Amino acid sequence: MALVAAELIGASDGLGFLINDARSLLRTDIIVVGIRHLAARLLPWSTALAR
Repeated sequence: MALVAAELIGASDGLGFLINDARSLLRTDIIVVGIRHLAARLLPWSTALAR
């Protein structure tokens, strides 16, 4: 999570940058996919992501 937070602040690539860039362009589809990807990596035991 710290890496994503750091990418939101000052990176020019990575998942955090992708989510932040999509937010500024109002691309909610990219934001949702990015958050789901992040959740799947951080919460592999979650069954809600398997749908």
